[in-house]
Amino acid sequence: MISEGGLNKSRLICGTRMLTSLLKWSFVRHRYLFIAFTMVQTVFALAIVYGLTLMMGSLTTSQAEQLSAGVWQLGLVAVGCTIAPQLLSESISEGLLEYQRNLPVPRICLLIADFIIWIAVSIPGVVAGVVASAARFGLIQMATPNLVMMLLLCALGNLSLGYMLAIWLPCGGVTVVGQLIMLATMLFAPILYPSDKLPSIILTIHDWMPFVPMHRMLTDAAFPGSNTSHSIDLFVVFAWCLACVAGCLAGLSKRR
Repeated sequence: MISEGGLNKSRLICGTRMLTSLLKWSFVRHRYLFIAFTMVQTVFALAIVYGLTLMMGSLTTSQAEQLSAGVWQLGLVAVGCTIAPQLLSESISEGLLEYQRNLPVPRICLLIADFIIWIAVSIPGVVAGVVASAARFGLIQMATPNLVMMLLLCALGNLSLGYMLAIWLPCGGVTVVGQLIMLATMLFAPILYPSDKLPSIILTIHDWMPFVPMHRMLTDAAFPGSNTSHSIDLFVVFAWCLACVAGCLAGLSKRR
């Protein structure tokens, strides 16, 4: 008779093998992204750090720090809320996701495997932003545990939101909503410019959306003396992340 400890160990081994197999599958499907998105994200980071500052003129240290962290956040938004959901939407239309849903694996493993691959795809964009900021502003960011955790949390939050949209919206709607999110965060959110440029009502809305709190947490983690983060930011980001993951799991579990 198998003991409880042996049964739990067998389940753990089985779950690890399932996740490893899904990771290999996801990597094979998206392996071309590593080269393509490294180039795209590098150009994106350089365009913001060098191109945008030409229009903004001279920046103070705090503004340079805000813009540097903004490059990371916008890169994570581009991958998590625009690119990843569009590719997932294509997988849904092709029937690939339906095939994965019928595999004898937990739904959460499907998400974890894809999230790990997409987080790996996002890393070159962060590195490009760090290098560009160091070259342009002389800002050197150390990979502290706090910064790494904030980057992982923000990447997970953006991916979970993007995946939830892809699972619940039609293919055309995913493209439109993803582009709207990207434009809103670039142009109408205080990520690349100071918050005093916007009306208070817009700032209040942004405080309860995930993108600006993510940016403030990243800025504080990268530049501890900036003091930009609000006490409620972590709660807002966690709440959005949990709600979106729950929405993804509900969508993956619904009957067709």
